[in-house]
Amino acid sequence: MRRTCPSWLLILLGFTALSAASFAAPVPRRAEAEVDLAEGLSALDRGDAAKAIEWLEKAAELDPEKGTPRFRQGIALLRQGRVPEAAAEIEASLAAFHPVDDRGLWDGTVGLSAAEDTNPNLLSKDLSVPAPGPGGKVVRGGDSDGLGRVDLRLGIYPFHAQEGPNLGVTLEAGRAFHFDFGYLDLGQARGVVQLAFGSDPQGSVQGPLGTARIPFDGSRFAALFQAGGAVYRLGSSPYLHTVEGGAAFSVHETPGTATLFDLGYADRRFSGSPLSDPRRNGQDLSLGLSQLFYFGGWNRALRLGARGVDRRAGPEFTGSFLEGNGELVWPLGLRLSTVLEGRVREDHYDRRESNLFHPAGPARRDTNLQTAATLLWAASDRLRWTLRGAFTRRNSNVDLGGRLPDLGYRRLVVTAGVSWEL
Repeated sequence: MRRTCPSWLLILLGFTALSAASFAAPVPRRAEAEVDLAEGLSALDRGDAAKAIEWLEKAAELDPEKGTPRFRQGIALLRQGRVPEAAAEIEASLAAFHPVDDRGLWDGTVGLSAAEDTNPNLLSKDLSVPAPGPGGKVVRGGDSDGLGRVDLRLGIYPFHAQEGPNLGVTLEAGRAFHFDFGYLDLGQARGVVQLAFGSDPQGSVQGPLGTARIPFDGSRFAALFQAGGAVYRLGSSPYLHTVEGGAAFSVHETPGTATLFDLGYADRRFSGSPLSDPRRNGQDLSLGLSQLFYFGGWNRALRLGARGVDRRAGPEFTGSFLEGNGELVWPLGLRLSTVLEGRVREDHYDRRESNLFHPAGPARRDTNLQTAATLLWAASDRLRWTLRGAFTRRNSNVDLGGRLPDLGYRRLVVTAGVSWEL
């Protein structure tokens, strides 16, 4: 029987009301201010003091409580030899409600989304298998389903007002609710401790375990160290828990380029419930390399990257994976932007046992292709709407025998979501 969630409509209407209220409320436009601040820092890093002053003046007007835009504007004025004006701006920055580079003790986001998934069971189109649980239901690769999801993220920064390394704790929780396939309802909770060094015009640095907040600035080097863990549930049963660690390093060679390195480790333990397989227990070691190109600003960027993963598990799942990926971020208007993504991954399993249906056959080889397009609209300072489409195709050499299809599949997921910055 199809499950219904009438409360989702009420929640979405509530977010819409918040959006309308935020347009009328005379609050600082912090999101736009941070964009202007990042543009100003990028211009300052390029040596264009005049353009930097223009952007930083806008940032200070949009969010007068923050001292960082005025402090950086003072630096730009000093480069032009305008000493009295520079001194006034720096003095004003130190007297601001939020001093230089202080974004507060915490931040957070709550999000809701609804999606249509053409193949949530990840099956070949002509393949049918018994569904988990009683009732003898059969699911097919052509069976689609709708779902809703709620997510919460909270970041805590105990030494936010002090200079030096940036220590942060990030807590995340989420839950999906399928209409038909309740056994696929994924719930997760994750905690990460992060220690970051350096600064960046975007005010953040990306690591294997997520994004960390760092000061707005244009330093050439930034480093991030992370440790954490996560627990996952499918339906009403435990599914997986992990212990993870990672490190990331970014180097800005020029104002228009940056190189990112990251190293990740994860220890995976599956519960042994009907949808999890203890043979997959083991460790992952990953290494990633990306090159970023900025086209006149940090919000116009192209990233090209590669990632390799060495996976240790039971003989059926031990292998290595190599991926090439890319991402293009481009603004379409003042509050509208798009993100285009693509990735190709080759999965090479080490042992013949990986061919689960023909152990005497060749070791398993999979090729995974994924493309995605996301449209983002900043409806207000705190409210974000997103529309995303993602297509996945997997080709596999595993033959199920007879006239059955292989393990390859195709999947399209279309998602509409809304998030509110706390």
